[in-house]
Amino acid sequence: PIQDLLEYLYKGGNKVSQGKYIVIEGDEGSGKGTQVEQLERHLAHAGIYCELVREPGGDPVAEQLREILKFSEHEIVPLAEVFGFLMARVQVLELVVKPLLAEGTWVLSDRSTLSTIVYQGVMRGLIEQNSEGFLAACQLAQLVEPDLLR
Repeated sequence: PIQDLLEYLYKGGNKVSQGKYIVIEGDEGSGKGTQVEQLERHLAHAGIYCELVREPGGDPVAEQLREILKFSEHEIVPLAEVFGFLMARVQVLELVVKPLLAEGTWVLSDRSTLSTIVYQGVMRGLIEQNSEGFLAACQLAQLVEPDLLR
């Protein structure tokens, strides 16, 4: 429930005025977007302003990458695909998420690094080819660690 989430995020003297980065992960069609929207409504009701971001996407360059990655008529090989997702992530984290957190805004996202590990790493086989390099690239692109990952 939302109360448990708020208590968790306020532990240790955290204040509402401090920005929080919350990521909701899950399979395709599992309701991530719905959960993010419901969480946003609950937080707004509690007086906490939030911004929603999506991955890939969230800024103009990341949105262009999203179009290419999701709707290209041409084959994108797995290694190129993962770099596209990581590039989009770095864009939105650096240019959108970090500034919002710095001004005290809570940021909600419907996916992040875990999705890349599952979809590109496991399902596209990159983790089998070079798990150490793949995981290092994912970690390098995670410029902001979520305060909560569900």
